[in-house]
Amino acid sequence: MTLNPDDYQALKALYTSTSGRRWKNKTGWDFTSETPPDANVVSRWHGVTVVGDRVTKIQLSQNDLSGTLPSELGDLGNLQVLDLSSNNSLSGTLPSALGNLGNLRELQLYWTDLWGTLPSAFGSLGNLRVFQLSWTDLSGTLPPELGDLSNLQELRLPNNDLSGTLPSSLGDLSNLQVLRLQSNDLSGSLPSSLGKLGNLRQLFLDNNSLSGTIPSSYGKLSNLHALDLRFNSLSGTVPSELGELGDLTIAYENNPLLDANDYAALKAFYSSTSGDNWSNQTGWNFSSEIPPSANVASGWHGVVRFVPA
Repeated sequence: MTLNPDDYQALKALYTSTSGRRWKNKTGWDFTSETPPDANVVSRWHGVTVVGDRVTKIQLSQNDLSGTLPSELGDLGNLQVLDLSSNNSLSGTLPSALGNLGNLRELQLYWTDLWGTLPSAFGSLGNLRVFQLSWTDLSGTLPPELGDLSNLQELRLPNNDLSGTLPSSLGDLSNLQVLRLQSNDLSGSLPSSLGKLGNLRQLFLDNNSLSGTIPSSYGKLSNLHALDLRFNSLSGTVPSELGELGDLTIAYENNPLLDANDYAALKAFYSSTSGDNWSNQTGWNFSSEIPPSANVASGWHGVVRFVPA
């Protein structure tokens, strides 16, 4: 049984565009023939898995690939795993044609020099389970189409240059277990829709420019084990609902957050001591149900020091 012609051309394009002759391991990769070889022959090529006459896996991590990703990869209709990670000289943009890989389950392109934006076409990867593009040079915004990846379990995009807001559609990823978007330049508020992610175990959003309050809906994340919100510009209080998640480890240092217990204590103290009649009540204001930031509270008369927990 000969290899599918489209798959053969896709492999040839990958070999050519990523300087295959200089790969660390190129065992078996041979394109001297214009016609596809037997599928059993290709199954012995380094990093290639073949089932029937179709390529199902390409795993060439740490193999000195350099150059760019060819659009022909989008013709590998039965591909389930594409792992080209840890090839630091692999550059260029992500081909939108990869969105044609309807059977893809793992996309591993971390520790490369890929740049540009995430194509909205990636929202068509309905069978994708693992999406890992950390430590690249991705920029631009997160396309809302990512919320269409109904089978996604891990979304790892840390240490890039992503900007803009977190799309509320991320809350539609009902099977998501890991969401890592730390060390980018994301801004805006935390979507309350993330509170719908009942299978979520890890949520890492530290080292961004996120603002606003922590939604109380996050207290519904019953499987959440790790929440990292450090080094943002979040304000208000840490919702008491998070304290009910017994297995949760939360980190929120370097945010102007006001501890919920401290805010309640200040409010009770003000009420029980007739604060409206104080000779100096500068700053003391409880008219809003939303707590002020710790920076604001530190300017209240008599509050000498206010350190977020």
